[in-house]
Amino acid sequence: MLDQHRMGLGVELRADLKNYMIAKSQGLVGQQVNVKSRYSPNKSHKSGTEFGGSDYKSERWGRSQVSMHSHMKSLNDSCYIGPDKNPRVIQDNDPLKNGAYKQGLDIFESKVQKQRAINEQFMKSHYDSITRQRNDHEAKESQRKAQIERNAHAVRDQMEVRAADKAEDKVLEKLYHKTSFGPEETESA
Repeated sequence: MLDQHRMGLGVELRADLKNYMIAKSQGLVGQQVNVKSRYSPNKSHKSGTEFGGSDYKSERWGRSQVSMHSHMKSLNDSCYIGPDKNPRVIQDNDPLKNGAYKQGLDIFESKVQKQRAINEQFMKSHYDSITRQRNDHEAKESQRKAQIERNAHAVRDQMEVRAADKAEDKVLEKLYHKTSFGPEETESA
């Protein structure tokens, strides 16, 4: 079914091209053409859905071709007007166009300024955050170093106290001790 439709469409397109070439050679392009005198693919091939013995799609296409050709204007036509002289085209020196352009430019520039201010504020807060974090880190690092220094002093002081105690113990060990309790010790007590 799809292949039949494609083949019929190809025949219709060839028929339309042939009709256009015939109409162009006769100087009928842009004029009302009689649909009855047109070449029809129905004479040689049937395609699409048929209503009442005629090909509905071909007739519809033929009608649209006739109406389309009657409203077309060639670019090489002598009454073609360039865009700079066409009254329907808004010219560059039109005050409304200049006002719209100026308004659009102002809106765009205000958006750019707002975005620039937002970006500058973001970068300022970002740099402030970096500075604050650096200061916090340096403060913590100085506290850590001060604590290490305090701990080192405490350890040194303890080592010196132990060394002094040890030296005192060595001196006391070298002193003579009596091994017996004599009368002089009992009398003084």
